[in-house]
Amino acid sequence: MKNKHAIQKIDKILSYHYHFTDWEFGGGNDFTGEKCPRPEKTEWLVELFKLKMNRLKDFLNANSNTLDLERFILQEVTSLDSTQFFKREYELFVGKYGELPYWLLNCKVANNFLQENRDKLIYADSSKG
Repeated sequence: MKNKHAIQKIDKILSYHYHFTDWEFGGGNDFTGEKCPRPEKTEWLVELFKLKMNRLKDFLNANSNTLDLERFILQEVTSLDSTQFFKREYELFVGKYGELPYWLLNCKVANNFLQENRDKLIYADSSKG
């Protein structure tokens, strides 16, 4: 039943015009005024997010094993090439990807991976952006 609810939520998320904005990057949440670091990359982030969410939905349709879900999500997160992201973009992307499994399926793998590897990953050089 949990998977069915998660699949419905994914469909709902993807049915809206999903986007990444300054608000998500912190400018609206903490009132720092932080902006999206590369506005020209937001469409790429959206398409990648949709791809990953559709893959998660397909996985949930076919499988209900918690251990397999953790492996799948870890594989999805580790398959992201962090060198294509600025650090803040990567953190936001993995955080958003991990929200639904965290809250609906009690799967914290994406968040744990981010916490454990935040400063170990190699990111795009933001000074060139």
